[in-house]
Amino acid sequence: MKNDKLTIFLSHSHKDEEKVRKIRDVFEILDCEPLIFFLKCLDDNNTELEDFIKKEIEARNIFLYCKSDNAEKSEWVQKELEYIKSLDEKRLYEIDIDKEFSLGIIKILSCIQDIIKSNKVFIVGSEKDRALIKKISDYLRNKGRVVIGEDLEKSFKSSIYNKNNVIINNIVKDIKDVSKEGKFIILCTHNLVESKFLLTVIQSIFNNEGQYIAIINDKEIFDQNIELDYYFGNRTEKVIKINKVITNSQLKEIYNKLIE
Repeated sequence: MKNDKLTIFLSHSHKDEEKVRKIRDVFEILDCEPLIFFLKCLDDNNTELEDFIKKEIEARNIFLYCKSDNAEKSEWVQKELEYIKSLDEKRLYEIDIDKEFSLGIIKILSCIQDIIKSNKVFIVGSEKDRALIKKISDYLRNKGRVVIGEDLEKSFKSSIYNKNNVIINNIVKDIKDVSKEGKFIILCTHNLVESKFLLTVIQSIFNNEGQYIAIINDKEIFDQNIELDYYFGNRTEKVIKINKVITNSQLKEIYNKLIE
């Protein structure tokens, strides 16, 4: 299953270099791609440099403000935060490095792990609905989500063919992991409800008490909710009904539901 890395822009004061390097190292150990700048010339009025940093910000999918007394007083850091918020404030996280470092690196590690976990999205959908799944996952990746589970059926069939349970074990592990902090998206179509394997996956999600969004784009399910009621019962508090051809506004609605 595909598991993209988080690309992270660390907004910080160069005066906090030692602490920020430690945060970067932790992200790298956790298989993320953090970006930091230690440019002494940030105190200069350099328009080209400002444009360069903006482009680097735009290339990242989440942002971490390394808050400190130094950062609060830094004009450049405040400019970065203002620009990040103009793009998408919901992708901006904060660690108070003056406070958290006094509690030790274990506390920092815990904060970083929470950020990573909260950005995971597990998609459950039929291989026959692959085009729709791809549109949703591509949009969410651009919004800083780590999307997994897209090729569940394909991976499952491959594991059966190769008589290898590694894929199945990975699916179970991913479900348990995402259940703790992330979210699930279940694409409700007749293709899904006809798959015994995918229904088993959904049951596993329910057993782990994962938080999920049910996305309906099948007309019969849309109109009658027959299969939805049968398989989901009263657990459909977050339901989005979308068109056969998903719109940008509906993609945005899905994203907003994830971060509620």
